[in-house]
Amino acid sequence: MNTSSTNPQFSWTASNGGSILSGAGTPTPVINAPGTYTLTVTNPENGCTDTDEVEIFNDANIPVVNAGNAPTLTCALTQTTLNATASSGTNFTYNWTASNGGHILGSSTVLNPAIDEPGTYTLVVTNNTNGCTRSSSVTALENVTPPVVDAGPGNNLTCDITSLTLSGSSSGGNATYGWQTSGGNIVSGAGTLSPLINRAGTYTLTATLSSNGCSASDAVQITVDTISPLFSIAPPTLLTCDVTSVPLTGNVQQPAAGQVSALWTALSGQLGGPASTLNTSTSSPGTYQLVVENTQNGCSATRQVTVSQNIQQPTVVVAPGGVITCQNTSVQLSSTGSSAGTGFTYFWTASNGGTIVSGPGTPSPTVSSAGNYTLTIENTANGCTSSASTVVTLNNTPPVSTIAQPEILTCTRNSVTLNATSSSNGTPFTAVWNTQGGGNIVSGQNSLSPVINKTGTYILTVSNTQNGCTSSAQVQVSSDITPPNAEAGNGGELHCNQSVLTLNGTSSTPGTMQFGWSTANGNLVSGINSAAAQANKPGTYILTVTNPQNGCTSSDNLLLTEVTPPSFAITLFQPTCKIATGVAEFSAVSGGKAPFEYSFDGGQTFGNATELDNIQPGSYSLVVKDDYGCTAARPATINPPFLPALSIDAVDLVQFGDSVRLQPATNIAPGLVASWEWSPAADLSCINCRNPWAKPTVSTEYLLTVKDVNDCSAQARVQVRVNRQRNIYAPNVFSPNDDGENERFIIYGKGVKEIRTLQIFDRWGSMLWRADGLTAGDENAGWDGTSRGDPLNPAVFVWWAEIEFIDGLKEIYFGDVTIVR
Repeated sequence: MNTSSTNPQFSWTASNGGSILSGAGTPTPVINAPGTYTLTVTNPENGCTDTDEVEIFNDANIPVVNAGNAPTLTCALTQTTLNATASSGTNFTYNWTASNGGHILGSSTVLNPAIDEPGTYTLVVTNNTNGCTRSSSVTALENVTPPVVDAGPGNNLTCDITSLTLSGSSSGGNATYGWQTSGGNIVSGAGTLSPLINRAGTYTLTATLSSNGCSASDAVQITVDTISPLFSIAPPTLLTCDVTSVPLTGNVQQPAAGQVSALWTALSGQLGGPASTLNTSTSSPGTYQLVVENTQNGCSATRQVTVSQNIQQPTVVVAPGGVITCQNTSVQLSSTGSSAGTGFTYFWTASNGGTIVSGPGTPSPTVSSAGNYTLTIENTANGCTSSASTVVTLNNTPPVSTIAQPEILTCTRNSVTLNATSSSNGTPFTAVWNTQGGGNIVSGQNSLSPVINKTGTYILTVSNTQNGCTSSAQVQVSSDITPPNAEAGNGGELHCNQSVLTLNGTSSTPGTMQFGWSTANGNLVSGINSAAAQANKPGTYILTVTNPQNGCTSSDNLLLTEVTPPSFAITLFQPTCKIATGVAEFSAVSGGKAPFEYSFDGGQTFGNATELDNIQPGSYSLVVKDDYGCTAARPATINPPFLPALSIDAVDLVQFGDSVRLQPATNIAPGLVASWEWSPAADLSCINCRNPWAKPTVSTEYLLTVKDVNDCSAQARVQVRVNRQRNIYAPNVFSPNDDGENERFIIYGKGVKEIRTLQIFDRWGSMLWRADGLTAGDENAGWDGTSRGDPLNPAVFVWWAEIEFIDGLKEIYFGDVTIVR
């Protein structure tokens, strides 16, 4: 029901058993009985009425509930699910509570919750449609009594007793058994009371009752006596040519005397004494084994010992003696490969001219002359000796070194090859060159024909690589590299009346010189290989003079410049709406050569004035002339005076609250517009722009004035007519179901300043929701279908709003809206 009345009158009546407790004259009366309720609304301004009614029903449906039976909790069944039955449907809710030690796992609002403690559990079922409830309880029991377990007596393992059978027991009912061990090993029967084991350790028996899954454990300790005898064998002495028999001796540390037996065995070699005692002997090298057994526990241990023999004579190896040369004036003899160490002594002797300088009692003595040298080595352990000899020779003949007279260096001969090919050469010889006085070797420093490129002294050293002997020779290299004189002369200027210049080069050096001209950025017309050349382009020109006697050259350069024809820019001041004639002015003259002359009549007359005033509209030719007579010309046009024009597109009827953009047109170029000015300023987005938005609340005429840079202006007017009818829209249904569409009840409208207040009522007149200061069409600020944070069920609701418009008018609007989910 909708009305725009400011103060409507409400009247409620009850029938068919209905009863109104209070508020019969308000939108929200209070009732307490089912029946039919009729609302009549009267507009006091015109006496008009409207009527609507609603039917209220009574629902006393009581829910059904049975808590069911609960299984008994055991060690195996530590949690279970209650198997209650009850009324079901979207209108019923469940709530469990636990007492007497009970505990609910997870949610207590489901029909069949999980539990993990004995106790009493109560279920309450509520019919949310009518508020009726009913409850039922169930008691959960528990059986967690464990069995009594005994793992049996302990025992020992020995080297003779290597396995045992354990004796476990259990009481309390049928059970399953399992053995675990720490350090031990179960051979078989791990799932029985009597397993077979073969290693010392802790063995734990666990029994689990079949009736309730409860377990208990007991442990037994198994020890071991497998200690082997502890003994050692004394290291035997070495068999030599002097020592022909050695003792083999065993020493027992545990067990005590009288508790062991012994047995010797020859793994290689041969025993020389009894085998069944701790002490025996042998006369041959080899490996011997002793086994000792503990007669108390049957455990034994084994050790081995090796008997060695040394009757070997020393080895003597002497390397070739070597050669005494110019480089090596002494030689160190070598006995590498001979017997060595602290058990050997060395003795060298010399003959046939040989001389031992040092180390006659070492493996490597130093000798200084050719001759024969003999080494004798003795093994001090067994007295055996051996000898060997070597010969040292002499080579000290020097090589030959000689150098031919070289050529001189010039500017064209910048390198010379030295000739020393008459010197000793070939495989055993090497050549090395060195310099003095500034010389430089380009290549071949280690050859007999090196290439050099500087004056100085060059020294050759020839070496014989076989004996280290050397010889030297030297030669002097001179030069003639004096350059000639070169004079390129003075430069000059090229211009429009002088396109070619003559270059005049000279040289003061006596004799006939050679001339050559070159340029990188200019242009030579003729005479490139003569003293006088001609050029027609600005740039740097290089004169090169060459002395044919030594090939040396010198260079000099000159610079030719060019004066380009003059060029200039023109500044024009065109006639305006206020000045009917124009002005022409020369500006920014470049190129050419000063002083300059100016002409405004196409070059017929010239003068010094650069500006001409009061020029009538028309075409003109401006000319500038430089000091060389070179000229440049540019056209100039004086336009007729410019008069601004302005118009504005007509505007259609504008709805209240809407805006329209004003569209003027002018013949002033965009870059020449100085200002835009609109009046009146009311309801315009801007007054100094070209295209403002107009949003008047009443019909208004606007005046626009435009000015150009010359302060010339034009005016135009436009009428904006406004339709003042108010347009408000409120939807009659919305769906706040979180699907992202139509989620809120929103009032839309144009020209709305604000929704001062928006109120929502239920069908009984109770206010459910209110908001103040809303923006029309704001989809984030409308009613979301809740009351005090709780979502409301689908139904029809009444709304009431006070709206203020942008022109200050305030009006009341109301109606109904339906929630759909």
